Amino acid sequence: MTTDLNPEEVAAALGSCKCNDCRSALASSQAPPWGKPLLDLVGFEKSNGKAHTLVRYDPLNFELLSPLNHDILSVHGVVDVDWMFRVAMFSGSVVTAYLSYVSGKLLWNTTRGLASHGTGYVNAIKSIPAGSTLEERIEMLKRGDGMYKLEYGSVLDPANRNAPFVANAWLKPTVTLEKLFAPALAACRATR
Repeated sequence: MTTDLNPEEVAAALGSCKCNDCRSALASSQAPPWGKPLLDLVGFEKSNGKAHTLVRYDPLNFELLSPLNHDILSVHGVVDVDWMFRVAMFSGSVVTAYLSYVSGKLLWNTTRGLASHGTGYVNAIKSIPAGSTLEERIEMLKRGDGMYKLEYGSVLDPANRNAPFVANAWLKPTVTLEKLFAPALAACRATR
């Protein structure tokens, strides 16, 4: 099979993602886990246009966006396509796109963290070993064993941080997802 990329470029395109699924795909020359969802996304835009793609891949469509929650190589660098689409509808300029991203990501991390505390405390209480002392139990709850911790470091992750800029670039009339994700699509073709 022919490809537009040489083996080093394919490795760079797949290796840009830090997840274990992509690392295994690279090691075994199989398609990355985001390959089919990305091909579906590009195909949908090609058939239906940019406006319909924005509506279909709206910020609350977890079923379509979650499989794209990876660091995927674009012509503008690595981007988390999940977050690219979560802010695309709110992009009018680079400034509004970035503000939408930061506020959305902070809200998402806070909501996820706080929501998990309720179930986390129940799970933590269930996981307390029988016969443990009161002090041990209190310490486990203080540490938050078994609970999601509030974290905000992912806001600064390069692929996430790049999402509003790539979304803004895509919204230009002449830019298609096929052009935007040419390096990643070439890597997918090379592994088929």
